[in-house]
Amino acid sequence: MAAPTIRYYIRERLIPSGELTSPNQAVYGEGHVAALRLARALIEVGGLDVAQAREVIEHLAGKEGDRCLSLGAVQYALTPAPPSPGEEARARVEALLAARGWQVRPDNPAAREMRRVTDPAVPGAALAVVGLDVLGDRVLSAVRRLAQEDRLTRG
Repeated sequence: MAAPTIRYYIRERLIPSGELTSPNQAVYGEGHVAALRLARALIEVGGLDVAQAREVIEHLAGKEGDRCLSLGAVQYALTPAPPSPGEEARARVEALLAARGWQVRPDNPAAREMRRVTDPAVPGAALAVVGLDVLGDRVLSAVRRLAQEDRLTRG
């Protein structure tokens, strides 16, 4: 990775500063390399913007006693709010949650994502073409995150 990008990530608090060995040189260890890989994955693979990536990294760096809270906070930071779905989609997702007995907050980002991708307002032809290749993965990911929050909140 280019030095200007690394300096940018340090300024944006995505990775820690190295140990200065002179005014314009620093030494970086394995922890820095791991932090750099995480930041790159969040931004380049995960599609997060810098502020979202920083929020995730800050939550992950939380105290061990806050682990459950941090995992929940990371989930919320990873999922941006989509546009509001229609009532039919909302009812479908609420029925799914009730049938599973899952307890999640009303603003859970995975539930929002489920409502969005199951909204019947999405044109049928587009849904058929995109189908399980795109929406199916998103639905499965959302279901996994809903189950994760349910387990985290139950202790």
